[in-house]
Amino acid sequence: TGTPGEIWVSGPGVARGYWQDDALTEQRFAGGWLRTGDVGAKDDEGAIRVVGRTKDVIISAGMNIYAAELERAVLELPAVLEAAVIGASDDEFGETPAVLLRTASEVPTGEIVEHCRNRLSNYKVPRYVVFRDSALPRTSSMKIDKRILRAEYADLSEHHDRIGRTAS
Repeated sequence: TGTPGEIWVSGPGVARGYWQDDALTEQRFAGGWLRTGDVGAKDDEGAIRVVGRTKDVIISAGMNIYAAELERAVLELPAVLEAAVIGASDDEFGETPAVLLRTASEVPTGEIVEHCRNRLSNYKVPRYVVFRDSALPRTSSMKIDKRILRAEYADLSEHHDRIGRTAS
């Protein structure tokens, strides 16, 4: 309860594998179970809440940060139109969270950081906040395309100021 983990499913309605893709089948299926790639946590009543994707986990100093959790916190701010969180290279922690966002009006970086600090553990607070004038790239299914963002911001830590480290 409360501990995030990958969601696996099994049952008569679950496929046995991917059609003509043995490598992907071996990667995603094990012993009749489908590894969904979703990360979930059970609540006290046994309901599972999806908290992120396995591909969308930032590992900072050995701690897992689920991008979706940080994105939800940032999107609570009324001026934020869209937000995406990616991992930025960090000499001290390996990776650290970076928020890429587009806003309807100016929002001070400090306000975004303080908002996150009030809702999340310190290690999850973004160390980079990058404002964009253009919309975040989307896939054909209208999800934010993090693959493009990771490529575009691969050297983010070299071109943007890191927000100061705070006490844990």
